[in-house]
Amino acid sequence: YVYGIKSWAQIATNLSNRNGKQCRERWRNHLRPQLNKGDWTAQEDCDIWDRVQEMGTKWAQISEMYMPQRTDNDIKNRWNSIIRKSHAPGGGTRRHRRREACPRARDLETARLEALAKEAAEAKRAARLGK
Repeated sequence: YVYGIKSWAQIATNLSNRNGKQCRERWRNHLRPQLNKGDWTAQEDCDIWDRVQEMGTKWAQISEMYMPQRTDNDIKNRWNSIIRKSHAPGGGTRRHRRREACPRARDLETARLEALAKEAAEAKRAARLGK
């Protein structure tokens, strides 16, 4: 990177009709090489569910600390369009969000546990083959 990823105002001086904030947002949300704009996995859905239960809806922190390959806006949109609505009884009304009352939450928890069990089995198999 010529200017580094923190010199947005300097980068903007080389572009017409762009300011530093616009350059930063374009980089963070569209141009970063590690961004994943593909389909969401069940594991990512589980991760979002777990993080929201733990931290609340702090999308930027969730993105930065746990899911750097996804933008904060992508995580928020995923939560609002898919996860929250499928978890909430009554199709997504805000007043009902208890995990134990939600069959979809149990499905996600089951999927998460199955993924962990599969990883453990694969590691065990790899260890056996390595001996």
